[in-house]
Amino acid sequence: MADPDEQYIDAWYAKGVTFSDLGKHQDAINCMDKVLEISPMHGNAWTEKGNNLDNLGKPLEAIVCYDKAIEINPSDAEVWYNKGLTLKKIRKYKDAAECLYKAIERNPRHENAWYHIGSVFDNIGETQDAIECYDRVLDINPRYAGAWLNKSAIFGRQGKFTEAILCCDKTLELNPKDVGAWGNKGYALEILGRNQEAIWCFKKFIEFAGPESASQVEQAKQIINELRE
Repeated sequence: MADPDEQYIDAWYAKGVTFSDLGKHQDAINCMDKVLEISPMHGNAWTEKGNNLDNLGKPLEAIVCYDKAIEINPSDAEVWYNKGLTLKKIRKYKDAAECLYKAIERNPRHENAWYHIGSVFDNIGETQDAIECYDRVLDINPRYAGAWLNKSAIFGRQGKFTEAILCCDKTLELNPKDVGAWGNKGYALEILGRNQEAIWCFKKFIEFAGPESASQVEQAKQIINELRE
């Protein structure tokens, strides 16, 4: 006969995961608390609680939960990864990188951890290290569009416009509606004096941009008008 406590734990945990998937984060936390009342060493419940706290904009409380999960199971790459992401959100970049590297120690092919370490390096101005991390991502998964896009942005800032355009093209092969890639490519082409191609890219940027990009759309329209003069 199955242990009734185990059945109870499994039921609350499954219910909490379902609430989390539905975006009902407080309900998910309540379910995980039910699990932890009976089984305080349930590492996955601590991780799930942390994830939902993070989604509610409570990163410090989330980190406490991740630390509990790590104490229970320090070999879990995902909890190190989740803690690293939360630390990155609150701009504790050194601590974030340490956690993300811990995830990679446990799973060297963790492409998302490599990606976010690259983003950390980019945020602190260590662009060569960032590119090397993005290259590690692409060694694992050549179809990781975000790594191609971020490389394009770095190359653009470095004045390496041909390389930037090549990375934009790789991004657009994977996602033809990527507004960031159309914008980055347009700016690189503009600098290179390839105005007609730049205009085409800015038009595609405007076509695919969402309402959150309204100010950038206006800038793109202004650039198109200037390039036509």
